Amino acid sequence: MRKIAIAVIIVCASAMLVTLIIALTALGNGTDMTAFMVLAVVTLIIIAVLLATIAVILAVMADNSKKDDK
Repeated sequence: MRKIAIAVIIVCASAMLVTLIIALTALGNGTDMTAFMVLAVVTLIIIAVLLATIAVILAVMADNSKKDDK
């Protein structure tokens, strides 16, 4: 289970990095900012969902470790 959680965290971090790169290139090119704002909102929603899944995975891992102790 821990490997899954670590993988999800890595995916989350890479998604954030990709958005930062896209945002910087968009700003550098002086493109229309409305499209960038939509992209940023969508990415924030995706990151929030990923963080929620990480929280659920960690909660499940904690429950499993408690069961193992008994």
